[in-house]
Amino acid sequence: AVEWLRSTGMPIGILPEGAYRQGEVDLAPGDLLLLYTDGITEASDPDDEEYGQERLRAVASRHRHRPLDDLLRAVEDDLAEFVRGVPYADDRTIVVVRREA
Repeated sequence: AVEWLRSTGMPIGILPEGAYRQGEVDLAPGDLLLLYTDGITEASDPDDEEYGQERLRAVASRHRHRPLDDLLRAVEDDLAEFVRGVPYADDRTIVVVRREA
């Protein structure tokens, strides 16, 4: 199952005085936490379609049991295949954490 976590404030680094609410989430053994910037989901293909959260969820779900480096590579490869050479308009950052058993 996928649980989408909501933002709790401005994007980090936009304003030095940004305020954020604290939140908690429990990670069970084997769970993944995937954090990403909008440069991933807003990347566009030649038809100006965005990559989107659903594509990111699908590729991460398919590769969730692989080593984290392999999972990240799968996302990068899928994103590159999707954009088909269209330059990225924004930075792209992904952080993945897995709770070990």
